[in-house]
Amino acid sequence: MKENTMKKKLIFCVCIVLCAVICMSTIPFSAFTFDCDVKVTSATVLVANLNTDTFVYEKNSNRARYMSYLSGIMTYIVARSNVSDLSTKVPIKKDVLDSIDQPDNSLDIYTGKTLTLKDLCHYILLTDSVDACYVLADYVSGGNIDDFVALMNKKAVELSCTKTKFSSPACVNNSSQYTTCKDMYKIIKCALDTPDYTDIASTPSYIPYGYKSKKLAIGNTNSLIRANSPYYFKHVKNGKYAQDDISKGNIVAVSEYSDVKYVCIIFGAQRNSEHNAFTETKQLLTWAYTQLGNKQLFAKDTVLQSVTANTVWGETSIDLVTSDDVIRTLPADYDETKIK
Repeated sequence: MKENTMKKKLIFCVCIVLCAVICMSTIPFSAFTFDCDVKVTSATVLVANLNTDTFVYEKNSNRARYMSYLSGIMTYIVARSNVSDLSTKVPIKKDVLDSIDQPDNSLDIYTGKTLTLKDLCHYILLTDSVDACYVLADYVSGGNIDDFVALMNKKAVELSCTKTKFSSPACVNNSSQYTTCKDMYKIIKCALDTPDYTDIASTPSYIPYGYKSKKLAIGNTNSLIRANSPYYFKHVKNGKYAQDDISKGNIVAVSEYSDVKYVCIIFGAQRNSEHNAFTETKQLLTWAYTQLGNKQLFAKDTVLQSVTANTVWGETSIDLVTSDDVIRTLPADYDETKIK
């Protein structure tokens, strides 16, 4: 018993020594500030590098805003977490449509019929369909919309969203439904890991399964991914746009160029002669791709430093080694060899 106790004490002492040595020997990587010359008029903005989790541009990014129809992204996440088969047929019930406070009537023509989960997800991510959000929430929750909203809020907590609250599957302008750019960043990262989100959110146009009429085509409201739009930006791969009279223009746009991924999140873009939500997204992403870069500072298993620790059994040499490639987002013209 004594011997075991002594071993435990020795191990504990060694751990304390090693922690102290490591803490004293490492030099923290200082955060860079990035000079952006884009004139931004939108209320709140966040541009983040998805590869390195680096926020390269922020404007009021932690200020709460009405999320408008962007709430549909969380509706999608929760729905897909509960229904895995996209071919699942969902009934379009008249009583559900009639219960919506602010219906958009997009599903009226399907009343009494069915749409697949895939159809409804396209309505949610490509358009501002309040009807689709409610129909899907009703189906997933077994008729209890409040239970579905509770799942949305539960997921927000799981994602560590500290300034986000949902009060309905598709509430537009309600003081009890809000988020921030920083919280939306966490939500969109979750969405990107959710099955089929990228494929659906990148679709320019979609016709519901089993309905061949082009008149029923669902057009993506995100002009950045429509090749025939004056706002088209080929590096934007997916995302969602939402616009209303109170919250103005709002967008989440995910882009990729040369294996570097960025997301631009904007709330409260004014709509003037040029559509600011789209033009400012293009300008900010162009700036990020031309002025910044992801640079490898150290390769995996690089020995950064060797230190000597005095242990109870004598001196021991300890190598401080990188557990993975160390990649950081830096100004394109920065000499990374200066970093220690």
